[in-house]
Amino acid sequence: METLIFKTNIETPASKNKLLSALENISGLMEWKLDIESIYKLLIVSGISINYLEIIRELEKIGVRAVRLYEE
Repeated sequence: METLIFKTNIETPASKNKLLSALENISGLMEWKLDIESIYKLLIVSGISINYLEIIRELEKIGVRAVRLYEE
């Protein structure tokens, strides 16, 4: 299982419902977590063979801007 981390522009917990509907369309996605307390409003997703570009495209459809962050 792999984990991807994204910086987002999500501001409120109410956005979670929109996020849920967008992420349901991602094949291989098993779990996700939104950390709106972080200054980067982190979205952390885990799954098998998940494509970060597909996630970014789905989020753009609902007006969420996301940038993948890389771990060192």
